[in-house]
Amino acid sequence: MVKVRKRILKRSYKKKQYRYERHYLEVPTRFNDLIAELYGRQVNIEMEKTQNELLIRLRVELRREGNPAICRDNKNSCFEVIHR
Repeated sequence: MVKVRKRILKRSYKKKQYRYERHYLEVPTRFNDLIAELYGRQVNIEMEKTQNELLIRLRVELRREGNPAICRDNKNSCFEVIHR
């Protein structure tokens, strides 16, 4: 089970106060190893909503050591989180 959280940020600028809402997912600790692989990399996020589920797909380009321009097997790595 994954919880969706909301955070409200308030910033003051030139005597006005601005309010921002941010939504985020708490990732269970059993996925820490998968998420740690994404740290410091460019990640593309795709979201797809159907009637009863939300599919969040994280894609990161895997690169070989020594030559960052070559992608392993010319494919993207894909991690999927399904929230029902």
